[in-house]
Amino acid sequence: MLYVCENNQWQAFVHRRETMLTDRIASRASAYGMEGITVDGNDAEAVYAATAAAAAKVRETRKPMLLETYTYRTRGHYEPDDQSYVDAKELAHWQQRDPIEQLKRKLIEQRSLTSADVERMQLRVQETIADALTFAKNSPFPNTSELTTDVYA
Repeated sequence: MLYVCENNQWQAFVHRRETMLTDRIASRASAYGMEGITVDGNDAEAVYAATAAAAAKVRETRKPMLLETYTYRTRGHYEPDDQSYVDAKELAHWQQRDPIEQLKRKLIEQRSLTSADVERMQLRVQETIADALTFAKNSPFPNTSELTTDVYA
């Protein structure tokens, strides 16, 4: 089993520093008899490589492992959350490290993508979301007898 923890440093409205003595969650894995590693959660390529390596190791050793992606929650806990409790400088620092923007810049610099390619992808994503929203709005509400279907806890 490969456990993946997205450490976005927030617990609803409480910063990780207020409840944890350590900066990384992966350091706790050894208490459960498994290896824990941390990867920069804002580097898509690093996350991909670390995940592939960890999955291969789990398959080979048949032992569990914890992969922590260290990142930051740049949006509120819920949609209208104004994040007034967040340090503005810290938030600005992490917003500059947006993983999608970083990967996009890198791929354009490497000439793997053009700005036009990115625009086409963004349009396809917007269309997919619009189609899903239309489908959801036009779908009937499920029967209340389905409320606990596939719920196991």
